[in-house]
Amino acid sequence: GSALTKALLMPVLLAAVLVVALWTRRVRGRRAWWGVGLLGLGIVASFFGDILLGASFVVGLGCFAAAHVIYVVLFNGAARARPIAWWSFGYVAVLVVVVIVLWPHLGDLRPIVVGYGVVLALTAMTATRVGAIAAWGWGLFLASDALLAFRLFFPDFTTAFPDPWQDLA
Repeated sequence: GSALTKALLMPVLLAAVLVVALWTRRVRGRRAWWGVGLLGLGIVASFFGDILLGASFVVGLGCFAAAHVIYVVLFNGAARARPIAWWSFGYVAVLVVVVIVLWPHLGDLRPIVVGYGVVLALTAMTATRVGAIAAWGWGLFLASDALLAFRLFFPDFTTAFPDPWQDLA
């Protein structure tokens, strides 16, 4: 079921990263291997976020935040190829709007959710340093988590599509 899928997703992703890194022989040099290590560490932190989110929202979110901090380090170091795109500062505006709308509904979780949002926006911004695929991927990830925040905290918020997160928390 969904619990098994949830538990296996990150280990399978980590295995795929390692297979590609080891067997393609395209990862060369200390900087590249440092990047693979950071990516793997971020995936491990995400695994713990997936596993712990149901038991403790705050602990699970903390694991996800740790993963994003690791990705920010990766995107500013080993994977860096260019400056942060100017347009990615629009993510800050998105974060501000989401926080303003959700603020009355966050209660005691305000600092935690806002802190996670800041880390998420920073991750999406720094992903633009890597390339177009990373920029699009993290932009979509930011949008997905913003929708999830509305589903979790905004009363009566609905979307036109089924709730893909319902069984994951």
